[in-house]
Amino acid sequence: MADVQFVERSVVQVKGVDLDDLILSVSETSSKALKEVNTMNKGDVVKGFKKGNSKYMLNIDAERIVDSRVPDWHDLMQRGEIFKITIRYNVGKPVTYGGCMIESVSDSTSEGDSSRRIAIKARTRK
Repeated sequence: MADVQFVERSVVQVKGVDLDDLILSVSETSSKALKEVNTMNKGDVVKGFKKGNSKYMLNIDAERIVDSRVPDWHDLMQRGEIFKITIRYNVGKPVTYGGCMIESVSDSTSEGDSSRRIAIKARTRK
């Protein structure tokens, strides 16, 4: 049996800039819409499924800092700029999301701590 290795750390690269100290967490979601193909048969069961397109979503929790190297998330969202995100894990192959656009940006501040939640949709995952 091969040695099991756990993913403990990841480095997020946005537009060619590593944001490893800035990113608190990243959650990745992939989905594919399925619709039942109904028929009138004796078994009263669906014939199969019609497949939709794949969808990729990222939710990033980040620190709010003022630094020229960090992307202006609100500006990227307003301009509708398309960019690429690469996630490199401590083990295994990196994952690259292409055709990314920001859907929403949420800022929060409380008792000396501030953070930003960025919702991103991507066209491709490799």
